[in-house]
Amino acid sequence: MDSPFSALDSGVAGRIWVEGVLGLLLGRRRTVILATHLTHFSRRAHKIIYLEGGRISVQGSPLEVARAAPKLWQAWSDGGEGQRAEGAIEVAGGEGRTARERWALVRLVSRLALRQSSTRASRRGISDEADKYNNEHNKWK
Repeated sequence: MDSPFSALDSGVAGRIWVEGVLGLLLGRRRTVILATHLTHFSRRAHKIIYLEGGRISVQGSPLEVARAAPKLWQAWSDGGEGQRAEGAIEVAGGEGRTARERWALVRLVSRLALRQSSTRASRRGISDEADKYNNEHNKWK
């Protein structure tokens, strides 16, 4: 999942995390790969890969990351609540754009589906006409 909580407020994100990811997916022993800026979710990970400047900076279990980069881990621990608030602020600023993009995508998919179905129908119509033509000409042979 790539930033699945970015368009959600902190309450909804927390509920999806607990009920959806922890309860539903991990409860059914599914593998979950999560890319997120909300570092407080990292405490439940089996493996963390922290990217900095597009390169792996630290990786390992939460304990290994805490040992390898204690300042980073402490910042994550201290920033958990702050990051939730920042996420909510970020959502408030970008929610309209996200909703517009989502509706644009829905319209595009609908348009493509309509175009595809009309193309199939016209092909069937051409095929039906060809069959009628062949049947008429086969009668005279």
